[in-house]
Amino acid sequence: MLDPVASEADLPDLVDGFALRDRLVRLAQTVLRADELAVRRCSFGTAEVYLAEVRHGVSELLQLVDHGGWPSARLVGQDGLDAALVLAQSASLEEQLALRPALAKVVQAGGAPESHLVHLAALIARATGAPIDDGDRFVPRTNTWSTAAPTPESGAR
Repeated sequence: MLDPVASEADLPDLVDGFALRDRLVRLAQTVLRADELAVRRCSFGTAEVYLAEVRHGVSELLQLVDHGGWPSARLVGQDGLDAALVLAQSASLEEQLALRPALAKVVQAGGAPESHLVHLAALIARATGAPIDDGDRFVPRTNTWSTAAPTPESGAR
């Protein structure tokens, strides 16, 4: 007797990861192309195209993060992570503040490089004028994650 054909439920969830990676990369590429076009052909029309693409890409990222958290390298690969960061850096300050905890969580779990979190924290600090909030950072000396923002009493600058 022949073995039954594996059902979709028996297969690893690789298709979703590839589809998500592809979606993130396409959104980021579209935002970057629109940005390049807006710089080369500076007009209100190209600026509106750029803003529309950014709003669409950021909206997709926010929905993704709301639904399943920040994507990990295991799910979307390094290029998917990089694409998500491109979208996050294009987001408004309020959106970046909303995305930061999800990125911190996946970084803490080892699913994304800490440099991505540092980059987003620096963008937020630049926009707010506040010091970089490094409350979610890896402390090599103790090999632990610090999850509480430093206080003046703890020696923060």
